[in-house]
Amino acid sequence: CMQVCGSRAGCSNIAYPRLVMKLVPVGLRGLMMAVMIAALMSDLDSIFNSASTIFTLDVYKLIRKSASSRELMIVGRIFVAFMVVISIAWVPIIVEMQGGQMYLYIQEVADYLTPPVAALFLLAIFWKRCNEQGAFYGGMAGFILGAVRLN
Repeated sequence: CMQVCGSRAGCSNIAYPRLVMKLVPVGLRGLMMAVMIAALMSDLDSIFNSASTIFTLDVYKLIRKSASSRELMIVGRIFVAFMVVISIAWVPIIVEMQGGQMYLYIQEVADYLTPPVAALFLLAIFWKRCNEQGAFYGGMAGFILGAVRLN
């Protein structure tokens, strides 16, 4: 792989782009790239918006109960900017840890963080005694164990 992509870990990150460059006609390449970038922007927008809403309404509003709507909006925007900076700063760490294998890193993180969410979901559906407080602490315990196991 060193000759093709310059990585000892493998060339999975360039397999799809190389396939597109070899098989897709020129006009459709641009359209395909635009669609992929739009999908990425949509995903990031949803993640940042959700994180901002959770922080603003569930954390900041507890700290400052008398916050106005305008103040909450400003705090939400600042939190989005903070998340963007953290995301950009995280990229070199991911590249260094996985040798540029972003897909493998995402799958590894999902392997450790998805089971607590699935367990909470299934318990909430099938067990009548599952309540909000138990779900919160169970989810936190699962995420902490997943994060510890990830390192």
